[in-house]
Amino acid sequence: MKKYTIGIPITANENNTIRQTMSSLEKDLLLDPLAGEVETIICLNKYNSETEKIIDNIDCPTSHCRKIYSEPGLLPAQRKVIEEAGASSDFVLFYDGDILIAPGSTKKMMDFMEKKPEVHAASGDQIAQKVNSFWYQTYNILGLNPQIKTPRKYLTGRIFAIRKKDYGIPGFLVSDDVFLSHFLMDKYGGDAVQTVPGASVEYRGPGTFRDYFQKRRRIGIEKGKMFEEFPELKELRSYLDKHRVPEQIAALSKKEKLQLLLHDGIKKICSKAMGFTSNKEVWVPLSSTKELK
Repeated sequence: MKKYTIGIPITANENNTIRQTMSSLEKDLLLDPLAGEVETIICLNKYNSETEKIIDNIDCPTSHCRKIYSEPGLLPAQRKVIEEAGASSDFVLFYDGDILIAPGSTKKMMDFMEKKPEVHAASGDQIAQKVNSFWYQTYNILGLNPQIKTPRKYLTGRIFAIRKKDYGIPGFLVSDDVFLSHFLMDKYGGDAVQTVPGASVEYRGPGTFRDYFQKRRRIGIEKGKMFEEFPELKELRSYLDKHRVPEQIAALSKKEKLQLLLHDGIKKICSKAMGFTSNKEVWVPLSSTKELK
Protein backbone atom coordinates (compact mmCIF):
# COMPACT_ATOMS: atom_id res chain seq x y z
CA MET A 1 0.00 0.00 0.00
CA LYS A 2 1.25 3.46 -0.88
CA LYS A 3 1.94 5.84 1.98
CA TYR A 4 1.83 9.62 1.86
CA THR A 5 2.93 12.22 4.38
CA ILE A 6 1.34 15.66 4.74
CA GLY A 7 3.47 18.05 6.78
CA ILE A 8 2.03 21.22 8.34
CA PRO A 9 4.41 23.56 10.19
CA ILE A 10 2.62 25.63 12.87
CA THR A 11 3.61 28.85 14.66
CA ALA A 12 2.05 30.54 17.67
CA ASN A 13 -0.04 33.09 15.80
CA GLU A 14 -1.76 30.51 13.60
CA ASN A 15 -4.26 29.75 16.38
CA ASN A 16 -7.06 31.36 14.35
CA THR A 17 -6.28 29.68 11.05
CA ILE A 18 -5.22 26.09 11.70
CA ARG A 19 -8.81 24.90 12.21
CA GLN A 20 -9.75 26.34 8.80
CA THR A 21 -6.71 24.80 7.18
CA MET A 22 -7.49 21.36 8.60
CA SER A 23 -11.16 21.69 7.66
CA SER A 24 -10.20 22.52 4.08
CA LEU A 25 -7.81 19.53 4.05
CA GLU A 26 -10.67 17.28 5.16
CA LYS A 27 -12.92 18.53 2.34
CA ASP A 28 -10.04 18.15 -0.09
CA LEU A 29 -9.44 14.50 0.82
CA LEU A 30 -13.13 13.62 0.98
CA LEU A 31 -13.68 14.93 -2.53
CA ASP A 32 -10.71 13.12 -4.03
CA PRO A 33 -9.09 10.66 -1.60
CA LEU A 34 -5.61 9.25 -2.02
CA ALA A 35 -5.37 5.54 -2.79
CA GLY A 36 -3.19 4.62 0.15
CA GLU A 37 -2.33 5.34 3.75
CA VAL A 38 -2.07 9.03 4.62
CA GLU A 39 -0.36 10.46 7.69
CA THR A 40 -0.45 14.08 8.82
CA ILE A 41 2.47 15.48 10.80
CA ILE A 42 1.85 18.81 12.52
CA CYS A 43 5.13 20.41 13.55
CA LEU A 44 5.09 23.07 16.26
CA ASN A 45 8.09 25.28 15.62
CA LYS A 46 7.37 28.50 17.51
CA TYR A 47 4.33 27.94 19.66
CA ASN A 48 2.55 28.73 22.90
CA SER A 49 0.27 26.71 25.17
CA GLU A 50 -2.86 27.91 23.33
CA THR A 51 -1.49 26.69 20.00
CA GLU A 52 -0.65 23.29 21.42
CA LYS A 53 -4.07 22.98 23.08
CA ILE A 54 -5.80 23.67 19.76
CA ILE A 55 -3.67 21.05 18.01
CA ASP A 56 -4.40 18.49 20.73
CA ASN A 57 -8.15 18.94 20.24
CA ILE A 58 -8.37 19.38 16.51
CA ASP A 59 -10.03 16.82 14.25
CA CYS A 60 -7.55 15.17 11.92
CA PRO A 61 -8.85 14.15 8.48
CA THR A 62 -6.28 11.37 7.87
CA SER A 63 -5.90 7.89 9.32
CA HIS A 64 -2.76 8.85 11.21
CA CYS A 65 -2.00 12.23 12.73
CA ARG A 66 0.76 13.21 15.13
CA LYS A 67 2.32 16.24 16.70
CA ILE A 68 6.06 16.86 16.72
CA TYR A 69 8.34 19.73 17.70
CA SER A 70 11.23 21.55 16.04
CA GLU A 71 13.47 24.52 16.57
CA PRO A 72 11.86 27.87 15.55
CA GLY A 73 11.70 28.49 11.82
CA LEU A 74 9.88 27.21 8.77
CA LEU A 75 12.83 25.22 7.48
CA PRO A 76 13.70 23.51 10.79
CA ALA A 77 10.05 22.41 10.87
CA GLN A 78 10.23 21.06 7.31
CA ARG A 79 13.46 19.20 8.09
CA LYS A 80 11.87 17.64 11.16
CA VAL A 81 8.82 16.50 9.16
CA ILE A 82 11.08 14.89 6.54
CA GLU A 83 13.03 13.15 9.30
CA GLU A 84 9.85 11.88 10.97
CA ALA A 85 7.98 10.88 7.79
CA GLY A 86 7.28 7.16 7.50
CA ALA A 87 10.05 5.11 5.93
CA SER A 88 7.67 3.94 3.19
CA SER A 89 6.58 7.49 2.29
CA ASP A 90 8.26 8.52 -0.95
CA PHE A 91 6.57 11.91 -1.09
CA VAL A 92 5.98 14.63 1.47
CA LEU A 93 3.43 17.34 0.75
CA PHE A 94 3.80 20.56 2.75
CA TYR A 95 0.98 22.97 3.53
CA ASP A 96 1.23 26.15 5.59
CA GLY A 97 -0.97 26.39 8.67
CA ASP A 98 -2.72 29.55 7.47
CA ILE A 99 -4.11 28.62 4.07
CA LEU A 100 -7.29 27.19 2.56
CA ILE A 101 -6.75 24.16 0.33
CA ALA A 102 -8.79 23.92 -2.85
CA PRO A 103 -10.70 20.61 -3.03
CA GLY A 104 -8.83 17.93 -4.95
CA SER A 105 -5.42 19.59 -4.65
CA THR A 106 -3.69 16.89 -2.59
CA LYS A 107 -4.62 14.12 -5.04
CA LYS A 108 -3.57 16.24 -8.01
CA MET A 109 -0.21 16.99 -6.41
CA MET A 110 0.52 13.35 -5.61
CA ASP A 111 -0.69 12.00 -8.97
CA PHE A 112 1.46 14.56 -10.78
CA MET A 113 4.60 13.58 -8.88
CA GLU A 114 3.99 9.85 -9.31
CA LYS A 115 3.43 10.09 -13.06
CA LYS A 116 6.44 12.33 -13.76
CA PRO A 117 9.72 10.82 -12.52
CA GLU A 118 11.65 13.78 -13.96
CA VAL A 119 9.90 16.09 -11.47
CA HIS A 120 11.66 16.24 -8.12
CA ALA A 121 9.40 18.84 -6.50
CA ALA A 122 6.13 20.47 -7.45
CA SER A 123 4.08 23.42 -6.30
CA GLY A 124 0.47 24.51 -6.71
CA ASP A 125 -0.96 27.89 -7.51
CA GLN A 126 -1.33 30.37 -4.67
CA ILE A 127 -4.30 32.70 -4.72
CA ALA A 128 -4.23 35.84 -2.60
CA GLN A 129 -7.37 36.40 -0.55
CA LYS A 130 -9.29 39.48 -1.63
CA VAL A 131 -9.62 42.03 1.17
CA ASN A 132 -11.35 45.41 0.88
CA SER A 133 -8.41 47.45 2.15
CA PHE A 134 -6.39 49.92 0.08
CA TRP A 135 -3.11 49.12 1.84
CA TYR A 136 -3.63 45.36 1.86
CA GLN A 137 -4.24 45.59 -1.88
CA THR A 138 -1.07 47.66 -2.22
CA TYR A 139 1.17 45.25 -0.31
CA ASN A 140 -0.32 42.31 -2.23
CA ILE A 141 -0.84 43.91 -5.63
CA LEU A 142 1.28 41.24 -7.34
CA GLY A 143 -0.49 38.34 -5.66
CA LEU A 144 -3.90 39.81 -6.45
CA ASN A 145 -2.91 40.35 -10.08
CA PRO A 146 -0.69 37.39 -11.02
CA GLN A 147 -1.29 38.10 -14.71
CA ILE A 148 1.05 41.10 -14.60
CA LYS A 149 4.10 38.85 -14.11
CA THR A 150 5.35 35.77 -15.93
CA PRO A 151 4.42 32.44 -14.28
CA ARG A 152 6.27 31.35 -11.16
CA LYS A 153 8.88 28.61 -11.70
CA TYR A 154 9.84 28.10 -8.07
CA LEU A 155 8.52 26.53 -4.89
CA THR A 156 7.08 28.36 -1.93
CA GLY A 157 6.15 26.92 1.44
CA ARG A 158 2.38 27.37 1.18
CA ILE A 159 1.97 24.30 -1.01
CA PHE A 160 4.66 22.04 -2.41
CA ALA A 161 5.44 18.34 -2.69
CA ILE A 162 8.87 16.78 -2.84
CA ARG A 163 10.43 13.38 -3.19
CA LYS A 164 11.62 12.81 0.34
CA LYS A 165 15.14 11.86 -0.76
CA ASP A 166 15.53 15.22 -2.56
CA TYR A 167 14.91 17.46 0.45
CA GLY A 168 18.16 18.98 1.63
CA ILE A 169 18.26 22.59 2.78
CA PRO A 170 21.43 23.68 4.64
CA GLY A 171 21.06 24.28 8.35
CA PHE A 172 22.12 27.93 8.17
CA LEU A 173 18.87 28.74 6.33
CA VAL A 174 15.91 28.96 8.71
CA SER A 175 13.03 30.93 7.28
CA ASP A 176 12.62 30.81 3.51
CA ASP A 177 12.82 27.87 1.12
CA VAL A 178 14.11 29.81 -1.91
CA PHE A 179 17.14 27.51 -1.84
CA LEU A 180 15.25 24.37 -2.78
CA SER A 181 14.16 25.45 -6.27
CA HIS A 182 17.64 26.73 -7.12
CA PHE A 183 19.33 23.60 -5.81
CA LEU A 184 17.06 21.12 -7.58
CA MET A 185 17.16 22.95 -10.91
CA ASP A 186 20.93 23.27 -10.71
CA LYS A 187 21.20 19.53 -10.04
CA TYR A 188 18.49 18.10 -12.30
CA GLY A 189 17.67 20.82 -14.84
CA GLY A 190 14.83 23.26 -15.43
CA ASP A 191 12.08 20.62 -15.43
CA ALA A 192 12.96 19.42 -11.91
CA VAL A 193 10.44 21.84 -10.38
CA GLN A 194 7.00 22.28 -11.92
CA THR A 195 3.56 23.69 -11.09
CA VAL A 196 0.64 21.26 -10.87
CA PRO A 197 -2.43 22.32 -12.92
CA GLY A 198 -5.57 22.66 -10.84
CA ALA A 199 -3.89 22.41 -7.42
CA SER A 200 -4.10 25.61 -5.37
CA VAL A 201 -4.37 27.22 -1.97
CA GLU A 202 -5.77 30.57 -0.85
CA TYR A 203 -3.67 32.70 1.46
CA ARG A 204 -3.87 36.00 3.29
CA GLY A 205 -0.95 38.26 2.45
CA PRO A 206 0.64 40.86 4.74
CA GLY A 207 -1.76 43.64 5.70
CA THR A 208 0.59 45.97 7.55
CA PHE A 209 3.86 47.65 6.67
CA ARG A 210 5.57 45.81 9.54
CA ASP A 211 4.59 42.41 8.16
CA TYR A 212 5.37 43.38 4.57
CA PHE A 213 8.83 44.53 5.70
CA GLN A 214 9.42 41.32 7.67
CA LYS A 215 8.48 39.28 4.62
CA ARG A 216 10.83 41.20 2.31
CA ARG A 217 13.58 41.17 4.93
CA ARG A 218 13.61 37.43 5.55
CA ILE A 219 13.58 36.65 1.83
CA GLY A 220 16.44 39.09 1.27
CA ILE A 221 18.53 37.71 4.13
CA GLU A 222 18.01 34.10 3.12
CA LYS A 223 18.78 34.79 -0.54
CA GLY A 224 21.94 36.64 0.49
CA LYS A 225 23.13 33.71 2.61
CA MET A 226 22.27 31.25 -0.13
CA PHE A 227 24.15 33.07 -2.88
CA GLU A 228 27.13 33.71 -0.61
CA GLU A 229 27.48 30.01 0.16
CA PHE A 230 26.46 28.76 -3.29
CA PRO A 231 27.49 31.46 -5.83
CA GLU A 232 26.88 29.07 -8.72
CA LEU A 233 23.14 29.27 -8.03
CA LYS A 234 23.15 32.93 -9.11
CA GLU A 235 23.22 31.72 -12.70
CA LEU A 236 19.61 30.60 -12.29
CA ARG A 237 18.30 34.01 -11.25
CA SER A 238 17.23 35.07 -14.73
CA TYR A 239 15.41 31.76 -15.17
CA LEU A 240 13.67 31.76 -11.79
CA ASP A 241 12.82 35.44 -11.45
CA LYS A 242 9.40 36.58 -12.63
CA HIS A 243 9.21 39.41 -15.15
CA ARG A 244 6.56 42.10 -15.62
CA VAL A 245 4.16 41.89 -18.57
CA PRO A 246 3.71 45.48 -19.85
CA GLU A 247 0.41 44.90 -21.69
CA GLN A 248 -1.14 43.39 -18.54
CA ILE A 249 0.03 46.32 -16.44
CA ALA A 250 -1.51 48.69 -18.99
CA ALA A 251 -4.85 46.91 -18.49
CA LEU A 252 -4.92 47.61 -14.73
CA SER A 253 -7.33 50.20 -13.33
CA LYS A 254 -6.01 53.63 -12.30
CA LYS A 255 -6.26 52.61 -8.66
CA GLU A 256 -4.29 49.40 -9.27
CA LYS A 257 -1.60 51.28 -11.21
CA LEU A 258 -1.24 53.68 -8.27
CA GLN A 259 -1.02 50.73 -5.87
CA LEU A 260 1.64 49.08 -8.03
CA LEU A 261 3.65 52.31 -8.03
CA LEU A 262 3.34 52.58 -4.24
CA HIS A 263 4.24 48.91 -3.82
CA ASP A 264 7.43 49.32 -5.82
CA GLY A 265 8.40 52.38 -3.79
CA ILE A 266 7.73 50.61 -0.48
CA LYS A 267 9.72 47.59 -1.67
CA LYS A 268 12.74 49.84 -2.39
CA ILE A 269 12.46 51.41 1.06
CA CYS A 270 12.38 47.94 2.63
CA SER A 271 15.46 46.88 0.68
CA LYS A 272 17.42 49.88 1.93
CA ALA A 273 16.23 49.39 5.50
CA MET A 274 17.24 45.72 5.70
CA GLY A 275 20.84 46.55 6.53
CA PHE A 276 19.79 48.23 9.77
CA THR A 277 18.11 45.04 11.03
CA SER A 278 20.56 42.37 9.86
CA ASN A 279 21.51 41.47 13.44
CA LYS A 280 17.92 40.76 14.50
CA GLU A 281 16.05 37.47 14.45
CA VAL A 282 15.36 36.25 10.93
CA TRP A 283 12.34 34.05 11.65
CA VAL A 284 9.59 36.45 12.70
CA PRO A 285 6.14 34.95 12.00
CA LEU A 286 3.79 37.51 10.45
CA SER A 287 0.64 38.54 12.30
CA SER A 288 -1.69 40.18 9.79
CA THR A 289 -1.61 37.07 7.57
CA LYS A 290 -3.50 34.97 10.13
CA GLU A 291 -7.00 36.27 9.48
CA LEU A 292 -8.48 33.91 6.90
CA LYS A 293 -12.25 34.01 6.66
